[in-house]
Amino acid sequence: MSSVADQESQFHVIVFTEQSWYEFKRAGASVAGARRSAWGRVRQIRPGNVLLGYLVNNQGFVGVLRAVGETYLGDEPPIWQTVHLPARVPVELVHELSVD
Repeated sequence: MSSVADQESQFHVIVFTEQSWYEFKRAGASVAGARRSAWGRVRQIRPGNVLLGYLVNNQGFVGVLRAVGETYLGDEPPIWQTVHLPARVPVELVHELSVD
């Protein structure tokens, strides 16, 4: 049985609104993003690290993601229509939690 984390993993929290979570999933759930002001924290994420998706409006966790590539600053691919999130990390959605 594979585990979400191993002894080398680091954990990070990435914040979503309901709209940014919807847009993230609609775009294929392959790139997570944060505001430019969070770049200092985002650039510490390494491939294999686990990201815990936190939904601010519902005050709960919505998903577990794993970083699968290097972080970058940019606007490609276009994902979010309602907010500018240029601090990015390629991810895979490991597990989605229900939003109640």
